[in-house]
Amino acid sequence: MPALFFFTGNIYFAGTALIVTCLAPFYFVLAWFSVSSWGKSIRASSARFWMVGVLFSVFLFLFFILSRQWANGAINQVFSVDPSLTPLTAQLITPLYIPFNFIFNDIVSNGILIVSVLLALIISPLLFVWLIVNGGEEWKRTFLRFALLLLATGLISYSAQIFQRVGTFKNELIVNVALWADFNDRDYCRDVWAMLPHKTLFLSAEKVMVFFPDNPAPLRLQIKQCTP
Repeated sequence: MPALFFFTGNIYFAGTALIVTCLAPFYFVLAWFSVSSWGKSIRASSARFWMVGVLFSVFLFLFFILSRQWANGAINQVFSVDPSLTPLTAQLITPLYIPFNFIFNDIVSNGILIVSVLLALIISPLLFVWLIVNGGEEWKRTFLRFALLLLATGLISYSAQIFQRVGTFKNELIVNVALWADFNDRDYCRDVWAMLPHKTLFLSAEKVMVFFPDNPAPLRLQIKQCTP
């Protein structure tokens, strides 16, 4: 899913991919709970089901607190303003806590990359020799297994590199979400800068944060005085 951003260059595809990614763990847990023998035994016992429900509620509460705290910190890091000034942005990026901290994290992606490289360079040749020795005359099946292993290793390595790149676009994604959700296309400011293409976020009655899309990246976000 994160590859959508690099193949299309569209920030909205990237946002959709990240939302699906952050919902995926919950979906897999529910799917496992519905089909596993352990999940069925819990549902069959009302006492166990009640206990699991309470624990799950506590987990969701703690997850929301940690996610919202992360979202507020990310907004403050990008815009250097009170996160309460961008309420919709905070709500929209809150679910991204899991992807950016546990999937697109440098430590996680580097670990996956190192393991995949070791698998390709060390374990794969040894496994190939083992398959040849124990494969007998079924060399076609042996070769197919080895090819699938190398393909899986390559895909894992490529995914890890994509995860690293997606993590670097966190600030850009937050800015685009804020521009869509909390910045205004029109304002009552009559200053010289207001004649340029811009979007504004009101910090007070006379002070605004302005996004200039035509400026170089370091100068796009500026604090300006607003004169009605």
